[in-house]
Amino acid sequence: MDSNSLSRPLASVLARMAFAVVAAAAIAAATPAFAQHKVLKFVPEADLRSLDPIWTTAYITRNHGYMIYDVLLAVDENFDVKPQMVDKWEISDDKLSYTFTLRDGLMFHDGQPVRSADCIASIERWAKRDVFGQKLGELTESWTAVDDKTFRLKLKRPFPYVLDALAKPSSNVPFIMPERLAKTDAFQQVTEAIGSGPFKFVEYTPGARWVGERFDGYFREGLPYLDGFEVVQVEGTGLTTALSGGQVDANFRMVTPPQQAQIKGVRGEEIVFPATESGTVVMAMLNQKHAPFADERVRRALNIAIDRDTGLPAIIAERGERPVAVLVDYTSWAALQGGCSTEMPLAVSAERVVASRQTSGQHESRPLAGPAQPAQQDATVGMTGWGSQSAPRGPDTGEPAALPAGWRAATSGWGG
Repeated sequence: MDSNSLSRPLASVLARMAFAVVAAAAIAAATPAFAQHKVLKFVPEADLRSLDPIWTTAYITRNHGYMIYDVLLAVDENFDVKPQMVDKWEISDDKLSYTFTLRDGLMFHDGQPVRSADCIASIERWAKRDVFGQKLGELTESWTAVDDKTFRLKLKRPFPYVLDALAKPSSNVPFIMPERLAKTDAFQQVTEAIGSGPFKFVEYTPGARWVGERFDGYFREGLPYLDGFEVVQVEGTGLTTALSGGQVDANFRMVTPPQQAQIKGVRGEEIVFPATESGTVVMAMLNQKHAPFADERVRRALNIAIDRDTGLPAIIAERGERPVAVLVDYTSWAALQGGCSTEMPLAVSAERVVASRQTSGQHESRPLAGPAQPAQQDATVGMTGWGSQSAPRGPDTGEPAALPAGWRAATSGWGG
């Protein structure tokens, strides 16, 4: 396979970036500075807590990684594997040997050339953390540098998904970094972000701001289109103010219908809120090991009490679909027995909820959920009709930390 058909390095994040570009395009007409300097200023979907896309699976780190790093192979819009940093590859007749040749002139942001040793070290580190990579690692006999531009994978037995693994578009993505960084223990964070991707990472203030600038040495001529990007962390009323005042060009956080109406009232047609085809799942997790949710009847009562039809428009306006199930067993991430029946009505009378709770032995005034230890409510969020405690995040990892002892219910979710 050769590089006649060029792949797209931001394949897995283009849908998200499309939202930003569309929103920014409307603003650009009224913002000459943006049009002149071509620096996209946007609000991310989450805080960038780790710079290492191998150490964490967090989507914000993955998205950031696609701007800073590059990959050997990638998938196109049809999910066909295409060459990226690799110029060509050859597969032996017995399917046990894969030989890859890099493109000419690949450079890291620190001015050093991309070598076979960098690629091998990066893939070996990735293979210790990623599930797909681990499977490839189990079947790998050796990685060998033939020369600075050519390297070879030798397998113990044929594995038909070698190219798919190396072209994996989402977390963990097999990004290529300099050998000196890729030699970092896979379970320790790399704290320096140097890649060969379209943007150089130039500034980082955790929880507040990070900045990238165009890498003139990027191998794809004419790309990236932007001179740089600036990411700012604002939320709540600050987000509404930033969008209303034109302080940012785009936003990836959820903007509620009331916020949209407020922003539209100021900006009018200068700003758009395009719908996307991606999905967001919000769930309630119940701890079956403790009262009250150890009782199946209580779980059934809560399932009846949540009015999907009323709640959905309040969260995502008219663009959502009514969920079949909303209650999840935290320990197994499986639907709770008796708590997620598709036969459960989606809106019922208050009398029926009270009757169900009384049948389960719960007094009407007793809350269905709530943390057992109020002192640990530093991450409490609210839900209509009942309290919940969200799963806290580790201070440095960005990964879900263990829930506090004695927790009763939590909210969680993901989007993609």
